[in-house]
Amino acid sequence: KRKRKTKLREMGRKKPFRSRYSFSNDKKKFGGNFRRKDDADEGDATKDIDPELELIESKLQRLVTQAKKGDKKDERFGYRRLDSSNEPQLGWLLNMHPTVYSDQNGRIKSGVDYYFLTEEGGRFKVTYPYLPYFFIRVNEGTEVEVEQYLKKKFDIRIAAIDRVYKEDLELANHLVGLQQLYIKLSFFNVHDLMHIRSKIMPFIRRNQHKKEEGPSSYTFTAFNRADKQDDDDDDD
Repeated sequence: KRKRKTKLREMGRKKPFRSRYSFSNDKKKFGGNFRRKDDADEGDATKDIDPELELIESKLQRLVTQAKKGDKKDERFGYRRLDSSNEPQLGWLLNMHPTVYSDQNGRIKSGVDYYFLTEEGGRFKVTYPYLPYFFIRVNEGTEVEVEQYLKKKFDIRIAAIDRVYKEDLELANHLVGLQQLYIKLSFFNVHDLMHIRSKIMPFIRRNQHKKEEGPSSYTFTAFNRADKQDDDDDDD
């Protein structure tokens, strides 16, 4: 009995357990499993971020920083960039190479740097912007449908969508001068072109496979079910 009393006394001397976290009555009533509204919003926002697009943006930013470093090196060698504010000059073309630059709106675009030598021995360079592009062919009557889907899906990445008639060697009477209607997709930079091309190619391969199996009444209507179909084309 004495031992039991001493143990009870020692246990009574210990401080009661107190939690470091304080819960209100409502939290205790509903279990205390609560998140702040800011945390919930951040979690929902991260679901919509495409990691592939983040990788493209980081690559483009690195290319822009490298291009700026290259501009400083060119200025050391006397190749200053001419813009619309400078007077026109005449020179011989020495070299050229592709580059990227950021416009006034912060859009990263592709361009080509041309290096010139003047008659007096001076040096200058000019950056000529260009839009990389590729063509896609669709069945007659589906042009509007395809253009609407592309604008809705890749509006930020596509610079322009045009309709162009070009010669198609696959046509039976192409020597007569018959031309095929194509949709020309222009982009701000090469990285956007490669990204959208990778998204479109599974549908093209699927339609080519269907065309080999039998005639199809449409070509790119599979775009309308893009969100419902898987992009895995290993079987194709």
